Amino acid sequence: MNRNSWALGCVAVFWCVAAVWGAGITEPAGLTVSEMLVGALHPPILTPAFSKDGLHLAYVTTQGGHSRVVNDGKAEEEHDAIAEKSLVYSPDGNRLAYIAQEGASWSAVVDGEAGTGADAVGGVCFSPDSKHVAYIASVGKLLHIVADGKAQADYRVVGHLAYSAAGDHLAYVADTSGRPFVVVDGQAGPEFDGIGKDGVLFSADGKRTAYVAMHGSKQLVVLDGKELPEHDGVLGLAFSPDGSHFGYTAHDGRMSSVQIDGNGEPKFPIAGGLTFSADGKRTAYLAASEEHKACAVVDSTPQEYYDGVSQLTFSSDGKRLAYIARNGLQMFVVVDGKSLLEYGGIAAFVFSPDGTHLAYAANKGNRWFAVVDEQATECDAVLAEGIVFSPDGQRNAYCIEQGTQWEVVVDEQATGAYSAIGQNTLSFSADGKHVACGVQSGGKWFIWMDGRLSSAYDGIGANGPTFGADGSLQFLAIKGGSLYRVKLAAGQ
Repeated sequence: MNRNSWALGCVAVFWCVAAVWGAGITEPAGLTVSEMLVGALHPPILTPAFSKDGLHLAYVTTQGGHSRVVNDGKAEEEHDAIAEKSLVYSPDGNRLAYIAQEGASWSAVVDGEAGTGADAVGGVCFSPDSKHVAYIASVGKLLHIVADGKAQADYRVVGHLAYSAAGDHLAYVADTSGRPFVVVDGQAGPEFDGIGKDGVLFSADGKRTAYVAMHGSKQLVVLDGKELPEHDGVLGLAFSPDGSHFGYTAHDGRMSSVQIDGNGEPKFPIAGGLTFSADGKRTAYLAASEEHKACAVVDSTPQEYYDGVSQLTFSSDGKRLAYIARNGLQMFVVVDGKSLLEYGGIAAFVFSPDGTHLAYAANKGNRWFAVVDEQATECDAVLAEGIVFSPDGQRNAYCIEQGTQWEVVVDEQATGAYSAIGQNTLSFSADGKHVACGVQSGGKWFIWMDGRLSSAYDGIGANGPTFGADGSLQFLAIKGGSLYRVKLAAGQ
């Protein structure tokens, strides 16, 4: 069953960079098509990287013992080597960084410009707003952070870089003498015997920080610079989405308890997985009894016990809670305290954005079911991403396999028969009026949009297609050994 959407490097190509919209296009019925030639592919194509929106492609190619990056069809400067899998796009896809070697020196190349050389470079990361970039560089026996081109202090050890969501704060873990500490915006915190492996956690608004630290054999949380009580073990740090609440799991002796805003919840042999509702007003976590039974603890109240419980999920308005439960070999969804139909397995479980609908994929034996509000469509397989809802929650879509063919199902109506579906390509437009995904038929790839097919391509790019605010669709495609950026819009 072939679901791969790219076959890079298998076509003989030549260099050609151009920007031409609409050249040689035959428009499919009902769709308006625009194609921009990004450039010819230049083999060998090594370690390809796509932007998050699927509209940009960078890869490494080699010639004459040298390496260079090709970004959206444009070749950058040659280097002696480029670190494997170091290509990374900023979240908005407009910036590219990678690690390159010249002689014995390594540097981070950001936006086509190489930084100061070092003995080694690693950990390149962009801030979530794409405006900032940082990485680790080593010179001799010392390491330092380079943030937006400026080197910070030298340390013996440094790592766990983390930006706040708005990109206005940068934190990392450093060590000069065997006692590590956290650095936030260049200011070093107190030393400890150890720092938790996950480094620093920012609240969503970036105003608060938390991390796990060690005093000897004891662990504690450092919240907003203040040390909380010590425990035998600490894990599962979590801020509420609005940043006003904070919790974690504490282990002491043979018992565990979830701590929320300094208040200890009931103790259990096992507890953890704290999740907050979107407004931060409700909480849920998993717990297990001494009889090895599991339950969800919702707003501090244990619910019914089962053999197993997982995937606690609040609806977006926080009014509903659902999770997967197991008794023996049977699994089922529990929503608002009510147990639904039993299956052998359940996956891809999701609320609609408005919280009014619940969907998941399930199986019994070798048969699969796409389940929306307990209405099940039986099939041979459900594509991994499961059921996708429109932003308003009123429409749904999913892809299923029947026999040797794949179908696209929109609002419970099946269309098409295709040899493969591109994974993670199914999506709705912002207004919910259009739906699209990548499909394969006759050895060619197409974009399926509202029941109509685009022109045929040799490959469709990963992470796409992407809907724009106007409802048009964009994606990268390979045709005749060249790379194109394609726009589709529904005709009248």
